[in-house]
Parts: sequence; C-alpha cells; structure tokens
Amino acid sequence: MTADDVRKLLKTACDKAGSLRTWARNNNLSPAYVSDVTLGKRAPGPSICEALGIEAVKPVTAYRKTK
Repeated sequence: MTADDVRKLLKTACDKAGSLRTWARNNNLSPAYVSDVTLGKRAPGPSICEALGIEAVKPVTAYRKTK
C-alpha cells in the first residue's frame, strides 16, 4: 500500500465521519496534521495508520558492503 493509498483511505474515513475535524477529534489527532497528510504535505505516520486500522511499516534500503 502506498502513501497515496493511505491518503485515499483517510479521505474516505473523514468523509464518513462528516468532516476532517470530526475524524481527527475522534482519533485524538490534530486537524492540522490530518489536513497536511490529506493534502500530501506530510507522509502518513503511525498514528494515522493506527487510526485507519492499518500498520505502518518503514521501508528498508540495503546496500552491498564494499570490501
């Protein structure tokens, strides 16, 4: 699932709650933070993912060691 997929879930959840502010309040999150995520200004973090019922996993980047 990409960050854009999470944003779509978030927007849907906010619509179902009646507003972004209501959803944020119901999930003990800042409306400004939720707004920034929905607008793509910030990446969805663990608190957003938890509220949506999904798990946030950090990507891993690996490089081969040079000898």
